[in-house]
Amino acid sequence: MSRIGKKPISIPDSVKIIQSGDLIKIEGPKGKIEHKINNNFDYIIKDKILTIVPKTELTDKKIKSLFGLERMLLYNKINGVIEEYKKVLQIQGVGYRVQQQGNKLNFSLGFSHPVVYEVPEGIKVIVEEQKKEQKIIVTGIDKEKVGLVAAQIRALKKAEPYKGKGIRYEGEKIRTKVGKSVAATGAAGGAGKWYDYFFGRIFNMKILKKTLERRKGRIIRHIRARKKIVGTLEKPRLCIFKGSRALFSQVINDIEGKTIIGIGTNSKGVRESVKGNNKEAAAKLGKIMAQKCKEKGINTVIFDKGGFKYHGVIKAFADAVREEGIKF
Repeated sequence: MSRIGKKPISIPDSVKIIQSGDLIKIEGPKGKIEHKINNNFDYIIKDKILTIVPKTELTDKKIKSLFGLERMLLYNKINGVIEEYKKVLQIQGVGYRVQQQGNKLNFSLGFSHPVVYEVPEGIKVIVEEQKKEQKIIVTGIDKEKVGLVAAQIRALKKAEPYKGKGIRYEGEKIRTKVGKSVAATGAAGGAGKWYDYFFGRIFNMKILKKTLERRKGRIIRHIRARKKIVGTLEKPRLCIFKGSRALFSQVINDIEGKTIIGIGTNSKGVRESVKGNNKEAAAKLGKIMAQKCKEKGINTVIFDKGGFKYHGVIKAFADAVREEGIKF
């Protein structure tokens, strides 16, 4: 059973509750409200206590989930006729205003036309003027309707993430974004011009697209090659990876899933003599790797280019390993 649903509701002395047909009528100092009875439950009023009891065992998941909800809806309505519920909204932004005209709110929210919102029956709305903003106070005895009206007003112009202009709940925190810095992308002498920013963005996007395409091609080639290459204890796999600042190489036994040797141009004992990721660094790294292979008794390997094309740095590394007597 629901822990919330089985809790009895105490009825204050100033509140009258009458069950009439399929309605429960609630009357208090702040007004009257009705609640429609759910046929899956019995409502027992005795000695100023209201208890909700399911008619059948809570085997049906839907009825079980409605048990606690039904109790909370009634509890909120009983409290609402004693003390009204309230939601406060704030309007922020230059030129953003609201005017109250009877039961209508006339908003100016930066659109080409005014936005009119009609306040539903049973809800009171007050507009308060302040120095830099306006406040809209929504009150009523029905908690559900108060929340709905406040949400509908807020949805007319939600606060945007750059300057926070728009309608927000009081105390609501808006996650702001950093504005686009046009001056930072402008060229010398023409910084801040729109075309510098526009063409700068296009140029950067083209570079990024080419980089991603190259990276995608390398990954596809590597996956295709790895399906055919398997390192063993007698003939392990020698692989190389070219990073943006360094080179890395490993000798791997794929059968046992072990790395026999692993070095890079930034490894301890290597970075003192080898720096960067150019051809010279690749040749030096290849010689060091070949020496370590000999120390481990490895004379034959399967070369894995890692999806990179066989030229430049990759070729320099492979040639250096071969020169030291390691066979591919």
